[in-house]
Amino acid sequence: MTTIASDTRYTLATRAAIAELKADLASIRWMLGMVLAGVAAIFLKVFFLH
Repeated sequence: MTTIASDTRYTLATRAAIAELKADLASIRWMLGMVLAGVAAIFLKVFFLH
């Protein structure tokens, strides 16, 4: 069982950590856009192109 010490202190994120998160979010957003474009292409092909 994992316990958290009562004296754990939280700090604000550093600029480097924020920049890393922004880069990760940008790549995730790009990948999600590619997946949605693929699903939309399949949807259009199935229902509108006979």
